[in-house]
This record gives sequence, structure tokens and C-alpha cells, in this order.
Amino acid sequence: MRLCDRGSTAARQMALVKKHKDADAEAELERKRAERQEKLSKMKSSLTPDQILVYRQHFELFDLNGDGVINARELRKVSRQMGYRLDDSQIEVSINVRPP
Repeated sequence: MRLCDRGSTAARQMALVKKHKDADAEAELERKRAERQEKLSKMKSSLTPDQILVYRQHFELFDLNGDGVINARELRKVSRQMGYRLDDSQIEVSINVRPP
């Protein structure tokens, strides 16, 4: 096998690995979306339409890019706009809190 054949084989293998990683990441995102949707459905059954509207409006204040997730960058930015200076550990704790 020539040297350039080995390089192209390695490149194909790397592309295949990346494709699988991307597919795994997409599957994980979809699983998380489904979990959030299930939790939301359970919460909706115990909340009034007005309560749901208020929660949605407040959530949208933090979800700056509209992806349905509040990440550390978004939480930090909105918190600073509200006058709070949270350090990285406070942001991390806030992001990792899961509802019961």
C-alpha cells in the first residue's frame, strides 16, 4: 500500500468516526428533548394556562437563542443584566439543578 493510500484511508476512517460522533450527539440531544417534553407534559397537567404562560415568558428571558435550553453563557449574561455577579461555581450549580 502506498503512503498516500494510507493517508486517504485514515482520512476516511476519521470522517466515519466524526459522522458516528455527530449521530450520537444528535441522538443524545433528541433523547434530552423527549425527556424535557415528557416533564413539561406532566407539569402542564398541574398548572393553569396563566401559570404556564408566566413560566414560559420567564424562561424565554434566559433562553437567548431559543433552543429550549438555558446554558451557562445565557444564565451568566441574563444574571449580569439583572445586576447579579455569579461566579463560575454558582453558574455551574444553577445549571445542574434538576427539578424533583
